[in-house]
Amino acid sequence: MKLNKTSRWSKTFMVLLTVTLSTTVGAMGGLSKPGKVSTPASDAKYTTHYWYDGNRKRTIIQDNNIVAELIRPGASSTMKSNMASATAVGKQTSAVVKLWDVSAAGDSKQSLSALSTSMKGSLSPVFTNGKSGGGQRRALPGGILVTFKADWDESKVKQWVGEKGMTIKQKMNFGNIYLLDSAPGLDSLNLANSIYESGEVEGASPNWWQELRPL
Repeated sequence: MKLNKTSRWSKTFMVLLTVTLSTTVGAMGGLSKPGKVSTPASDAKYTTHYWYDGNRKRTIIQDNNIVAELIRPGASSTMKSNMASATAVGKQTSAVVKLWDVSAAGDSKQSLSALSTSMKGSLSPVFTNGKSGGGQRRALPGGILVTFKADWDESKVKQWVGEKGMTIKQKMNFGNIYLLDSAPGLDSLNLANSIYESGEVEGASPNWWQELRPL
């Protein structure tokens, strides 16, 4: 598979919109977590990160005023009972991901920390492609999309996954691509970057949730 084919990766993201939220995984086999790209201290509303779209390194901007609540299918939102000052953002277009402005209680870094016990595994930072807020918002519900070498059969893939202390959630129906379990939030972004930068696989990107534009 040629990873610089944008259309193939766009198809991947569309498929992943139907995948249910991932669960937390245990030890990650010693893979290191790369640091984020720093931003000027005066620009506290935003934090710059990066991810790999195929073999392209792309910048993604974290909006520190907003968090995404990850709601299990059939469950209800618990954000207001945990943070009364949170306000819904825009027209909600998903039953399993809701966006909240938490700036009244401090930026999302503080809020994510404050809510880490009561809502553990149920929150993600929110990202856009630029500081102007342009483009669809994204969140990280968990999961890593990994493209293995074409000559790796299922047995070799399972061996590699096991050595990393990870588990397979789903094999995609095109290419030698698997969705692996991971924790939600920045852990999944950092882990995806580590996997790709290890050079052991052909591609690794987070399982992005992407906001649907109202018709």
